[in-house]
Amino acid sequence: MHSIQEYFEGDREKKLQSSANIIAANITKSNYFANLSDETRRQLLDADLDNRSMQGGFRILILDNRLIVLNDTNYSEIGVTAFVDEVQVALVNKNAVGVHSDERSIYAAASIENEFSETVGAVLLIISMEDIFNSVSDIQQKLFVYTLLTSIIMGVLVIVASQLIIDPLRNILGVVKKMSDGRLDQRIYTIGHDEYATLGQAFNEMADKLEKVNTNRAEFVSNVSHELKTPLSSMKILSESILLQEGVPEDMYREFLFDINSEVDRLARVVTDLLQLVKLDQGELGLTIRPVSLNAMVADILKRLTPLAGVKNISLIVDEV
Repeated sequence: MHSIQEYFEGDREKKLQSSANIIAANITKSNYFANLSDETRRQLLDADLDNRSMQGGFRILILDNRLIVLNDTNYSEIGVTAFVDEVQVALVNKNAVGVHSDERSIYAAASIENEFSETVGAVLLIISMEDIFNSVSDIQQKLFVYTLLTSIIMGVLVIVASQLIIDPLRNILGVVKKMSDGRLDQRIYTIGHDEYATLGQAFNEMADKLEKVNTNRAEFVSNVSHELKTPLSSMKILSESILLQEGVPEDMYREFLFDINSEVDRLARVVTDLLQLVKLDQGELGLTIRPVSLNAMVADILKRLTPLAGVKNISLIVDEV
């Protein structure tokens, strides 16, 4: 607003100074100060000044070199001594222009010379800046309204954009928190093909793998528990058979103890197999492929399960191939 006002003021100053120079040149040409007593020429000059004042929208004063007002288009200060800075400067430097903010006016002065090129007076033009102030104020009000509306629109757009950005992140964060609590069945609902959809799809794939790993772990624990429970149950039954019977022959003692020892070896092999699986999962152990006798494996399993089956009156029959 300050720059706009300075631009309008500068343009007004140039035009007013140009008008002051033209009027001063005409007065010099008419040799006004040498014909002050000529009433006819004085009336013609007054009419010309009134006409220029009306067309230009400014007030015209003519002063001599003693700062006495000889002519005033407002007819209010004729004969008054006017100590105007611009006039005093013009009497020395020919031209002067200035802004009087307190009066909201612009003053422009130009020197008047006689036929001997001597400065004998000055012409002073005064024009109001009220229209400039009104225009700048109107622009300022409109600019304030436009700025306010733009700020509101931008604020709404920022809120909407932030919601579009933050809501998917909140959704992802909520799913992550639920999964951290052990709820591995959680998935992110994705729409479109933007970065959030890509992130959601990648997260869902990771969740699928985690859920699969968790399922495999549960199955593994179940299988290991079964593998450990079977030999322990067999040893318990064999030991109870010895303890609860009296007069057990030595051969039966030896057979049962041999079976218990076999079950202990089996437990040791299970533990060794578990350690081997851990190393295999960590990539520290390779596979060892060798032939295995299925008949021998089935016979070994039958021998271990027979005591458990006998407790529940179950008969185990194997057809060897």
